[in-house]
Amino acid sequence: MPQAKGKKVILYAPTFRGRVAKAKTPNILSPEFMKYVLGDEYVLLIKHHPLVRKRPVIQDVCADFARDVTDEMTIEDLLCVSDICISDYSSLVFEYSLFERPMIFLAHDLEKFFDWRGFYYDYFELAPGPVVKNTTEIIEYIQNIDKLFDKERVHAFREKFMSACDGHATERIMSVMFGDDLEKHKREEPLEKKPYHLIPHSEDYVEPEEEEENEDAEAENAETEEETKEENKETEE
Repeated sequence: MPQAKGKKVILYAPTFRGRVAKAKTPNILSPEFMKYVLGDEYVLLIKHHPLVRKRPVIQDVCADFARDVTDEMTIEDLLCVSDICISDYSSLVFEYSLFERPMIFLAHDLEKFFDWRGFYYDYFELAPGPVVKNTTEIIEYIQNIDKLFDKERVHAFREKFMSACDGHATERIMSVMFGDDLEKHKREEPLEKKPYHLIPHSEDYVEPEEEEENEDAEAENAETEEETKEENKETEE
């Protein structure tokens, strides 16, 4: 999205409503209103839940401000690039809290959603950001975000639910499994042609040689067919 250059990114990522087979998405946010007030400083990226098939259409007048990237970007990438996250009842706010950036909770149908799905915690106590019901409240918060953003609240949320996500989780698992014998179980060299244990795009990662494997399989099949023909020929004689 070229229009995003030099601007801050607002991510709107609501969860779905209703049953899985007929999942719906809310259509309460007004990109037009947001563009009118925030368009000089921000762009809006929208990521709907993958179960939702029918999504609200973004009007042409907002093409340079808002974009539905549901089929273009992963939620992981969007969380990384977003300066502000607007969600509702989605669990993605737990991952987003790792960045300790502003979150806004658009919960216009809170009572109805609670009756349908329920919560593990009190919603208002849990949410590490303002709970709002319409676009006007979102705009007012963003306009005054430097004064209203409570980073300590987000930090406390992160510490409560995501403190184990410190980049050393795998090390701790390996320590529990192997203890002081970890060094004994390390491989001196990576497994040949087995890149699944390496991180893609790392220095040692090598793409599987599918073409070579296919060629080997074809050669084996051809050889088997040839042997079968020879056996049949000998039988006939």
